[in-house]
Amino acid sequence: MSVLKLTRIGFYPCDEDYAVWDYTIGREFADMLVIVNTNSTGEINYVTWES
Repeated sequence: MSVLKLTRIGFYPCDEDYAVWDYTIGREFADMLVIVNTNSTGEINYVTWES
């Protein structure tokens, strides 16, 4: 996790995915984001790799 940099946090209190955390490894390596979706208690719902 040390190479990942947090770029955005989105809060959606009415959704099952309460918070969406966007991470990058840097655009010089890949133009992709690691997206972590968590519920209201902070448990991870799922993780995706998106452009």
